Amino acid sequence: MGHASPSELSDLTALVQALRLLAGVSETKPYVFYYRGGAFLHFHSDGARRWADVKGPDGWIEGNELPSPTTPAAEATLLEVVRRCHRDLEARRGPRK
Repeated sequence: MGHASPSELSDLTALVQALRLLAGVSETKPYVFYYRGGAFLHFHSDGARRWADVKGPDGWIEGNELPSPTTPAAEATLLEVVRRCHRDLEARRGPRK
């Protein structure tokens, strides 16, 4: 399954802005995010639906649905998953030296 194209994700502006503010997260390509050098979040689309995969400390959380066009509730739900994964990755990383 390929990644969604930027044109399929152009309505996610607020969500993407929030992702860009997370510590240690970088956008390596449009809508593809890494956490401290490792894959963290990307989007898929199959024409009929789209979703995000988010990587936490125990592996990928797949199939986080995002309607097109998106809704504030859908973005908030995904952002909650992303923040939880980010927090867990940061905790597992331990204190900075």
